[in-house]
Amino acid sequence: MRKALHPGDIKNTRGFCLIILLGIILCSCTIIKQFNVYSQDMEEGKRYLKNHDYERARHHFQGAKAQLSYYLPLVYLAYIDYKTERMDDAIRWIEEAEKIKVADEHNLRLLGYKALILLKKDKTKGMKALKDYIENYEHLYPLPTITDIVMMKDSGDIDMARLERLVIEQIDFYENGIEELFYTGTGPFEGIYGIRGDL
Repeated sequence: MRKALHPGDIKNTRGFCLIILLGIILCSCTIIKQFNVYSQDMEEGKRYLKNHDYERARHHFQGAKAQLSYYLPLVYLAYIDYKTERMDDAIRWIEEAEKIKVADEHNLRLLGYKALILLKKDKTKGMKALKDYIENYEHLYPLPTITDIVMMKDSGDIDMARLERLVIEQIDFYENGIEELFYTGTGPFEGIYGIRGDL
């Protein structure tokens, strides 16, 4: 037998629905605000990193890390520690990033930085990480400079300054190309990766 609805029940139901709706709106606003702060910190961190101001860059990447549980700020923190000779901290950031990474266009940066860091700490592990970087990058329409890195790996004669420059150039070219393709449908990867849903 159905229970009859009373005006008071309808009023209570509306109140309950209003509370739920307000909760959803507040959560959405909080998530948007966190993402905006994350994005600003990432941009500032990259700007300071480009100018070799590692401590200010570190501050912004740590801020980004606090806003969003995403692996990319950890990868940049690892690179900063690599540049400031804090190798144990750099390895710790890389290991943490590997635990939460997702399959996206920034995986190459993780692999490249990992290779650079491990080559400074332990050449055997570093050479294995460099091999992983090469194998992954060769499947991503690489720049011709990948052959220079392959030659270094095959000979075992690693010029760290040159390797770092080439790895960063390759990573930046790839990430910027993917971003341009995603936002404008143009760029160096136009016609290679297909529609945006393929990325």
